[in-house]
Amino acid sequence: MHSGGPFWWFPALQWYLGLHVLALLFWPWVRKALSGLADRGASLAIPGGTFAFILLMQIVWRLGLGEPHPFWFWGWAGGFALIAWRCFPPETSCPATRKLMIRAARRGAVVFGLAFWAWTFIRAADPAADHTEQPMDVMWMRAAMASASPPIRDGWFSGEPATYYVEGHQMLGFLANLHGTPIQVAVNLGQITWFALTLTLMYAAAAQIAAPGLRDRSRSGAGVLGILFLLGSNPVGAFHALGFEASGDWWWWDATRVLYDGDIAMITEFPFFSYWLGDNHAHLLGIPLLLLSVIASIQFYRCPKAHFFTGCLLTLPLVWAWRTHGWQAPTALALPVAALLARWRPGTGMDLPRFHRSFFVGLLLPALLFFPMGEGGLFQGVVANDHGVRNPVELFRVFGFFLPGLLCLCLIKNRPVFLNWVLLLSLGMLATCELVYVRDIFGSRMNTVFKVYYQVWILFGLLASAGLSHILRAPRPHRLLAIPCGVYLLAAWIYPARLAVPAFFDRPKSLDAFSVMSDTRRAFLLKADALIRPGERIAEAPGRSYHEHTSLLGTWTAGDTLIGWQGHQNQWRPGVMHPELIHLYTASTEARLQAELDRLEVQWVLAGPLEKQWFAIEPEWHQWMRRRFDLVFEEQGYFLYGNP
Repeated sequence: MHSGGPFWWFPALQWYLGLHVLALLFWPWVRKALSGLADRGASLAIPGGTFAFILLMQIVWRLGLGEPHPFWFWGWAGGFALIAWRCFPPETSCPATRKLMIRAARRGAVVFGLAFWAWTFIRAADPAADHTEQPMDVMWMRAAMASASPPIRDGWFSGEPATYYVEGHQMLGFLANLHGTPIQVAVNLGQITWFALTLTLMYAAAAQIAAPGLRDRSRSGAGVLGILFLLGSNPVGAFHALGFEASGDWWWWDATRVLYDGDIAMITEFPFFSYWLGDNHAHLLGIPLLLLSVIASIQFYRCPKAHFFTGCLLTLPLVWAWRTHGWQAPTALALPVAALLARWRPGTGMDLPRFHRSFFVGLLLPALLFFPMGEGGLFQGVVANDHGVRNPVELFRVFGFFLPGLLCLCLIKNRPVFLNWVLLLSLGMLATCELVYVRDIFGSRMNTVFKVYYQVWILFGLLASAGLSHILRAPRPHRLLAIPCGVYLLAAWIYPARLAVPAFFDRPKSLDAFSVMSDTRRAFLLKADALIRPGERIAEAPGRSYHEHTSLLGTWTAGDTLIGWQGHQNQWRPGVMHPELIHLYTASTEARLQAELDRLEVQWVLAGPLEKQWFAIEPEWHQWMRRRFDLVFEEQGYFLYGNP
């Protein structure tokens, strides 16, 4: 790997400072939206500012009011900041509230900073985006960065409208465009930022959900416990990390294949594994949005009066979930319903908040802005489970480390009713997987178990942290339970510690995904990215799924390759014919070649090692291409032709 030099961390510093500027600019909006929380949202200043900026840019993008350039992005951010500071000046509050807000803001900034820089050092040890489905996530992020107006184009299918969940990739793309960061660096900084946002939101959500009856310091302890539960592994992962039944460089992979339906391995990922793997997939990008939904529901559960921002904050995570990670939408809808049901009081009935008229506008506005979105792909209906019912004891292999915290939760006599409903929701989600599943092209429960269990992991982490933090404040007999529970929780960190500690201190460091490539390929992609403009069509050999050396231009440039990973396109666009390229590369005459160029309407043609392997290109073909297109790059078997 090429070293990023002594200042490899400078792009990370640029993003780190930029996110703090967003927190300052959008603080009035965040304070108003989270005014129902005890700290007025101070601990969420950075995530709130980031998501407020993303929401603003999505509106601007849909209206076609700007270009994907830092000048426009910072201009819109500054303009809305002026409006916010003018319309919502700092409110007068009692000294105790101000102290609480200052402490909360400081702690939120510390959590974000530690998470951001820790993952920067870990990610920089392996900045490549060249395995599993990382190239696909790069393609969607690059396509989002280049799309100046709806829809986001499919960079692997001739620029047709995307049929995949790409709004999370667009969020990362907005941050990349804001800082003017090239894709090969932004793909890593986007994940680093999302990691820090996830931990900050988990800290705040765990502190808020455990808040009743706890002092300020105890709420902070609950937040830390939430992070510990979130980033732990399952018991099988800890077992493998100790060297049992797993070996090799990818020993950590098998921890996510611990349940079976017959011979079919279920995917049982957990957050640390997803971040370590490095796929910026929809399920990973959805974690902060799920936590935002939890925080909005907590505020709704406690607020005496619901206004515009209350309604908007309840609906926005639901809309984002639908468009970023559709499997999360039912949970984002169920959480506010649970908060509403939790307001029921025995003897007095439903204790509804006072609804201001603007509440209903805020409830509907995000839906009007973002719904609907047509999608194709995997979904083929919900069917009854015909794969057999799982023994509940097997779930210990996935959620075993949450068990002590959940048992402690059950020992709390006067626990908040909202916790009961979240626990019931979590158990109901597990039970639903035994009753029905979403039928897709895989024909099994694999995807349903994967996506539902992943969300249950987050909810169990919040509940377990609340249970353990309350036990720490309980009378002595119960408080002693915290000791074995704490030891048990530390076992969940054997897996992430074995992976993260060596990577943190590993050298050399770089945030550039191109640093692991050969000099030729790196020079080729840098040249191509500088020349190919958004929306221009590219001819290159059809890509093979999970082969990172295919569909290079469609992945790393702003152009659209005619057909990328064919297997993935079969999932996203079932029954759609793929563009045929063989006649372009095997043309028998110059006239036939020109006819194919006209038919495909391409501006760029790649003739590299893969194209030569696929199509056996003849020497005369290059002579004809030189008369039709300009040869803009030629080195070690890579020939890139561009339309003059």
